[in-house]
Amino acid sequence: MVPRLVMIWGAVLALSWGGGAAAQPALKSQLVAAGFDKPCAARPLPGMPGVLLVADQGGLVRVVQDGVILPTPYLDLTADTVVTALAGLNNIVFHPDYETNGYLYVHTTIAADTLVLRRFQRSAGDPLQADPSTQQDILGPLTVFAGFHSGGGMAWAPDGTLWVGVGDQRDLPGSQCEAQLGTSLLGKLLRLNDDGSVPADNPFVGDPTVLDEVVAWGLRQPWRIDRDAVTGDLYIGEVGESGWEEVNLRPAGSPGGENYGWRVLEGPDCTGAAQCAGVSCPPVGYVAPILQYPHGPGATCITGGVVARGTTVPGLEGHYVYADFL
Repeated sequence: MVPRLVMIWGAVLALSWGGGAAAQPALKSQLVAAGFDKPCAARPLPGMPGVLLVADQGGLVRVVQDGVILPTPYLDLTADTVVTALAGLNNIVFHPDYETNGYLYVHTTIAADTLVLRRFQRSAGDPLQADPSTQQDILGPLTVFAGFHSGGGMAWAPDGTLWVGVGDQRDLPGSQCEAQLGTSLLGKLLRLNDDGSVPADNPFVGDPTVLDEVVAWGLRQPWRIDRDAVTGDLYIGEVGESGWEEVNLRPAGSPGGENYGWRVLEGPDCTGAAQCAGVSCPPVGYVAPILQYPHGPGATCITGGVVARGTTVPGLEGHYVYADFL
């Protein structure tokens, strides 16, 4: 099938599959709340209509109720969060059974070069706050050299496993080709149980050349990932380096082992990376992006997207809707 790209509003675009022209949806922006510093994720609070949690890169998870930012945050991680250009409090997601167990997962950097995935539980006394004492490390700490490319994408599968995107090592002199190295968690797509343990059916469990958590590799900065609620396909928004942005796909039912190319490939271009000496271009198991677009006006850095499902905007049904940081 051939990907179809449709400009729908400003820097927001939609990717779908199949032939024919898509109708142009009529969209407009709407202000929900103002007063944040660097908001990077917004999630409706399960079981509480009209309430959003907004993650700010500096370490605050703010509560927005009916368009108003409440003075008391849901969670304050500012004392433990270190912000760099591409790292800080990267993302938050709720457990699928949040209304029962109250679990919130936080993908964050706790030092200039240290990434951790942590789980917190809702306060027993206030549904609009987390209990900091319930903190549990689910993944890490992991060293992400120079505080770049920490990743941040997280998505739940119907079987209750959590899929996590981790960035690579950047391009430091003497560094290894981490994203192509099976014995490193950097530059990878991981699959975990909700307590951080490794699912027994992960594709490389018992393989000494690949860590048990790993499902796929060859990623640079998987800032956001999204699972299509209908098909189960996983979409990975992959931030490029100097030339190309990508959307990568892991189809539902795949046995694993996809290699998305970095640091040997950026988009269609072989990089000639010295760190990856001996790795062919394209590498073994390479899976090309379903969308790749060059840098230029209005195309600088993909910031992730979602597969639109529902009846709110019928013209977007089944499209992957994403944004680019202009």
